[in-house]
Amino acid sequence: MIEARIERLSGEECRALEAASVSGVSFSTAVSAAAANMDVESTARCLYRRLSPVRRAKLHLLIAERLEAFSAQRVSEAAA
Repeated sequence: MIEARIERLSGEECRALEAASVSGVSFSTAVSAAAANMDVESTARCLYRRLSPVRRAKLHLLIAERLEAFSAQRVSEAAA
């Protein structure tokens, strides 16, 4: 199922996704963009525009929650 969806991607989208996949689970957008021979803005934009508005909103919320939790943890560690 995932492969079928990937096959429907444009060439630019596929290059960005391939570079990100090789970069590993945690990766730098700048490094992935350079590997795909794309600029960072193009790489992020080509993946971002594929998200539905609902999925995009959910991801924004999840990321905000994780950033907030991470920040709180760092404050606690610094206070200790």
